[in-house]
Order: sequence, then C-alpha cells, then structure tokens
Amino acid sequence: MDKEQGAYMPPKDGKELLDIIDNLNEFAEKLLSRIADESDEGCKQLVHVLESARARYNKPIESWLKGWFYQFTRKRGQEIDMAIKGMEAFPDAYTRLQEFKLLVGKGEWEHGSFNYYLFDELIKSVPGYKPLESELVHPIILKLRQKINKRIDEFMSQYLATQKLIEARKQELLQTHQSAQKFIDNVSMTNNLEAAKKSAKENKGVIQFCLIFESGIWKLSWVDATGKVYALEPGEELIQILIDAKIKDIVKDIDNLSALHLKQLKQECVKAREMLLGRVQLLINPKDPRTQAELTNDVLKENGTSATFVLRGKPNEYSLWWINTLGFAHEISLESYASMKTWLNDQGNPLKEEHIPQLKTYLLNVNTIKSIDVKEDMKEFKAQLQECLAAGPKSKIPPASGAIKTTNAKKLDLRLFGDVERCLRSQLSERQEDKAAIQEPGKINLNKYENIATLFGNRAKNMEQHEGQQSKPNDSLSIRSI
Repeated sequence: MDKEQGAYMPPKDGKELLDIIDNLNEFAEKLLSRIADESDEGCKQLVHVLESARARYNKPIESWLKGWFYQFTRKRGQEIDMAIKGMEAFPDAYTRLQEFKLLVGKGEWEHGSFNYYLFDELIKSVPGYKPLESELVHPIILKLRQKINKRIDEFMSQYLATQKLIEARKQELLQTHQSAQKFIDNVSMTNNLEAAKKSAKENKGVIQFCLIFESGIWKLSWVDATGKVYALEPGEELIQILIDAKIKDIVKDIDNLSALHLKQLKQECVKAREMLLGRVQLLINPKDPRTQAELTNDVLKENGTSATFVLRGKPNEYSLWWINTLGFAHEISLESYASMKTWLNDQGNPLKEEHIPQLKTYLLNVNTIKSIDVKEDMKEFKAQLQECLAAGPKSKIPPASGAIKTTNAKKLDLRLFGDVERCLRSQLSERQEDKAAIQEPGKINLNKYENIATLFGNRAKNMEQHEGQQSKPNDSLSIRSI
C-alpha cells in the first residue's frame, strides 16, 4: 500500500467492506454523488479532499534537498486555488462538476501528479470499501477517470436540459400573468348602455360591460363587438365589492375602489360573461388525442356528445354542425349567418383562444330548431305509426258508444291517439320478455318528433275552432294523410 495514503474511511454500519474492483460502477456513482453534493457538509468534504491532494502535490517543494527542482515542476498551484474558490463561492452541483472537470482535464495522471493524488483522496473518502493495493491504485484511477468524465457529461447535459425546461416554464408563467393582466386591462365598464354599444363597436379589443344601479338592484350587461347586448347575472362577490366600496354609480364612484378591488370587479364581470358563454358547447376540428385522427359526427355521437356545435374546416372552407340532445347531427348553413361567416373567414387558422368568446356569441344567436328536417321526421313518424297500427293490439279495443263523427279530409283526429297509446302498451307487454335488437313496431320514441307534436297541436286547435262543437270518439281508427 502507498505510504503516502492516509487512513481509509471505515464503514459506518459495521458491514463487511466491499471490493472496489468488483463494484466499480457503483463506486463511480458514489464518487460522483460526493463531488456533486450541494450541502454545506458536502462542500467542506470536497474542499478538504482538494486541499489534501494539493498538500501531497506540493510536499516535494518543502524538501531542502530537492525543493529547488520541484518548484519548477509544480505549476498547477494557481489552478487548484481557483477551483477551490469557485466551488466555495458557487456550491451548486452544475458549477462544482464543471470546475472539477476543468481541473482534471489538465495535467498528467502518473503517480505524483495532482490528478493522481486528487482521485486517490476521493477514493479514500468513500466509506465501506477495502483499501486498494498500491499496484492497483493507478489502473483503478484511470478506469474511474473515464467513468466519472462520462457521467459528468451526462449529468451536465441533463442539467442544462432541465434548466431550459424550468426557464421555459417561468417564461410561460410570466406570459400567462402578463396576458391575464392585459386581459383585465382590456375590460371597460360604464353606466350608459348606448355609450357601451358605441365603445364596443369602435374598440374591438375591449370587453365592454354596462353596470347600472336601478331601484336598489345592480344590473349587469355585456356588449359584444357587434353592439348586441346580453343581460348577465351579477355574482355575489361582484355585488359585495360594490357594497363594500359604497358605489352607487360605477363611473362617478370609481375612485372609491382600490386598484386591487377594481381588478377583482373586472374579473367578476368577466366571470359572469363566462357563465353565459359556458352554455354554448363547442368543438373545433375535433381529433382523437392519441391518433390525431379526425372525429366524425358518428364517432362523436357514440362518445356521447350532445347539444354541441361542431365547427370543421378552415377559413373559406368552414362547415358548422349541431348535434342535438338525441345525438343527431344536422348541418347549419353559414349562408344564413353572414356576419359569423365573414368573421370566421377573417380570422387566422387555427382559431386562437381569444377568438372563442366572440365565436360563441355568434352561436348564441343560431336557431338550432330550423336545422332539423321536419319532412324527414314526419315521414319516419308516419312509417312507424302505420307499422304499429298494422300489427294491431292483442285484444280488440271496444268501440266508444255514441254516434260516429267522420273526420274531415287531410285532418288527423288527435283523440284517436288514445287508441294508439293502448295499442303501444299492448305491444310492449306482449314483447317485453323477448327484447330483440330490431326496432319494435309498437315502440315509438316520441321525443324525436317535437316538431310533429307542435304541428299536431296547431292542427287540433284549428280543427276545434272549425267544427265549433265537441266531437265524440270514432268506433275505429282512421288515419288520413298529414
């Protein structure tokens, strides 16, 4: 064993000492952790290792016989001092590893060199391992040098990548904060509805609200970029802010609000607008998050999408669909909504987050009922009704007593639907045990025919007014053309 070597660190837990040669990779990781330790104790230990290596490196200079010769060969004293000062001043792992790599990247590795003494001191500082035989020290140092340099490069590369991610996240948060502040700065409040309309039309980038106190009640309105007014429900927090500041006129008493409370008031106004726009469900070019494949209307229906607008395409090629509460998709002609079509074509692709509120305001005015094909629903309804009646009830329905009054041509006597209901109940009880996947003729989903129900209701009223008297039920079912 080298006479210059100091005492090796004994194991702290009394376990058997390990051979460094048999556990070289694990030992290299422990060395790296020791070098990169950012704690105060870790910094002290590394500085102590460096100073011990420096003392052994400079020891020949102290010899009265050979000192004059070694003082010309020991040229790394200044580099060592700078490395120690750098590690003490900047104890973070990245700086420490960088200083260490620069230090051992210079000089020789033979016995008597600073690099040799440095690694020898590092090896001795790790507890739990057997001391190396003197003839093994140098080859082990060379192997550890390769492993340590490789791991330092990997660590530094990973560290830089992590720092970039952290910095990017900080910038993102800063931009989000600035964007939120800019968003609040673009909120304007007034107490005059006509002035609010004018301001909204002239300043497209401003979110315009009108806040009026009438008869002891605060009324909140939002005016979109087209000048259309939407009544909003002021929240409790908004009202409380106004009460605490003793505001009766949002323009005259605005100075009563601190900068913080003014910001909160604007946020509450925006929140009330979001409550309104939240009623509009919207999907824009929906895609599968895993495959990025376009989701068709049929797939959206299978996924349970309902009462939702679906916008597809790009500027000058947009199509708008409405998936109703039953899951049926109907295309809405953008030609019927020229202002929305023009606005969509004027925006970039894809639409940005700030564009969504304005798009939803247009969708608030879309008539989704007109998008339903009444003729097709009527045709399907008649087909199912005829199929149900053709099957007939299991037992004959007794005819109603009294005179039979013939219905007029092309009119449907709605009182006959009592018989239809009995027919349906009979068919349901008869077939309940055998539930097949095929549509049963005696089972009609009347929820699909809201337009027809309205049509029947209007015709019933007209028929009663025309006849002018109470009619009795017919003895048999008679369906005429609708």
